[in-house]
Amino acid sequence: MEILTKIKQPESRKLEFKERFPQKSEILKTIIAFSNGAGGDLIIGVSDKERDVVGIKNPFELEEKISNMINDSISPMILPYISIIDINGKKILNIQVMGGTNKPYFLKSVGIKNSSFIRIGSTTRKASQEIIEEMRREAHGYSYEEEIIPSLSINDLDKNAVKYFLQKNNVARFEKDVLTKWHILRKNNGDYFPTVLSIILFGNSTLSKYDYFNIRISKFNGSDYKDISESTEFTIPILPKIDEIITILKSYVKKTSVLDGARRIEKTIIPEFALREIIIYPVRY
Repeated sequence: MEILTKIKQPESRKLEFKERFPQKSEILKTIIAFSNGAGGDLIIGVSDKERDVVGIKNPFELEEKISNMINDSISPMILPYISIIDINGKKILNIQVMGGTNKPYFLKSVGIKNSSFIRIGSTTRKASQEIIEEMRREAHGYSYEEEIIPSLSINDLDKNAVKYFLQKNNVARFEKDVLTKWHILRKNNGDYFPTVLSIILFGNSTLSKYDYFNIRISKFNGSDYKDISESTEFTIPILPKIDEIITILKSYVKKTSVLDGARRIEKTIIPEFALREIIIYPVRY
């Protein structure tokens, strides 16, 4: 995007303007937030409201100062592209930050917990512990569902549920190496451990400690979510119960009637394929 086009854009998750050089902490927070997200541009020398190009003094000196600040203060290392741009005789600084591959980024002097920042709309916010963990997983190339549960073993999986899943996918062998392909198990230091995903889908019903993996479907009277008229809970393993879950979910959803020739057909106001997608997405993970 050309710089003049950028200047016309509103501030966003990937764009911020500063009329003059901000405080050190403010600029570092923004750069960290861009790195922890999808990247972005910080443009200095343009007013953030009127978008007037006011320019900056000593741009080369400022460029060196910012480069040193980033190198000395942020971990892991960030290498932004800083360019000095002339607009009608006024110099502005465009700091282009790429989305990082080694998240989370943070201030060395403060630590990950209190200085990992993210962009929410056009604002910079401190990341919660949950978001920090998600960024760590992203950096290692796996998601929460792929995390192992070291306290459990393959014996904590319902073998019938696993066999059912493998048969549906035309896999004949019930072997550990085969199960790793589907993220049912992950190998760690020579041992095989079940993942979060595998406990949700295949965990033995005796694992009461993991009841937060259960699925509860509730129907409310009114729109204030206070009066429950019906509620059904499904415990692990979830996989063998998917058809039943979908049937219950359909029965709770409001229906409408349409004419098909001489026939009247009853349909849910939410398409059935969408209801099914809500439930079966993890199975195709």
